[in-house]
Amino acid sequence: MISFSNTRGIILFQSFIDRAETKSVLEDKNDSFTVVLPSDFLASIFYNDDYMAINGKYIFYNAEKCNEVGLSNEERMACIAHELGHYYDETPKDDNCLIREMNADRFALDIVPCSSLVSALSKLRDAFPEGCKRSSLELRIRQLNDKIDCSNN
Repeated sequence: MISFSNTRGIILFQSFIDRAETKSVLEDKNDSFTVVLPSDFLASIFYNDDYMAINGKYIFYNAEKCNEVGLSNEERMACIAHELGHYYDETPKDDNCLIREMNADRFALDIVPCSSLVSALSKLRDAFPEGCKRSSLELRIRQLNDKIDCSNN
């Protein structure tokens, strides 16, 4: 089972583990991820405006940014699952970025309800008034709503 270190008592990560333990998608994974906060030295390997991100076995968590857009704990767990999806995605890094994002979304759906992921993406989309980031988020939300039956989970 995966684990998180350096959580500094942030309950969110233990809640994610508790939920993920019941999901077979992570059953055979034994990776340990280090949580990086904005005040940490390693935060420099991430963008300052990231809400959550992953770089190797480091997962960045910016609680303040998540609070700004009103992400619930369920939505934050969806973001963690999505970031882990990037880690486990075997698509070459130089392939289409949108495909990699959608692959990470599909991975997340094996761990969290679709409604939590769509809700998180919608709040993140609303944080971007225009541009490529907003367009990408809109496309991913449409993809999830059109291709996957979110009503069942």
